Amino acid sequence: PITWIKGWPIIGRVGRDGIGQAEVDDSAVLSLYAVFEATLREHIGQQAHHLHLAQQPTPAFGVALADSFSEYCDRNRMDALAGLFASAVRPVVLAQVGNIRTYRHWLAHGRRWDQPPTVTPAFAYQTLTAFLQAAGLL
Repeated sequence: PITWIKGWPIIGRVGRDGIGQAEVDDSAVLSLYAVFEATLREHIGQQAHHLHLAQQPTPAFGVALADSFSEYCDRNRMDALAGLFASAVRPVVLAQVGNIRTYRHWLAHGRRWDQPPTVTPAFAYQTLTAFLQAAGLL
């Protein structure tokens, strides 16, 4: 059922305080994934400076390579960027992060297609933390 509170649609059960617990949980998942994505993008982008060392054919090549890599990181999909950590993160955790990304994508784009499996804030927190720890980013 959809309940409207102050002009916003609340899907599911509405608690005594007037806020749907499902909406609160979904907002938490969105926020957790946003921080996770920002952490990965920042770390990957910071690696571009290593490419400045490429001196062949000229020193300008390394600068251009680093710039190109930074643009790649800014434009690439999160599933591709997360996959860069496959050597450090267990496959099951990498797959779970993909499931969280799919759920987040569904939420962020207005729930316009079939719902993927629901992700709880606790599961998102535990999984994203496990990934960041395994990758040495936390």
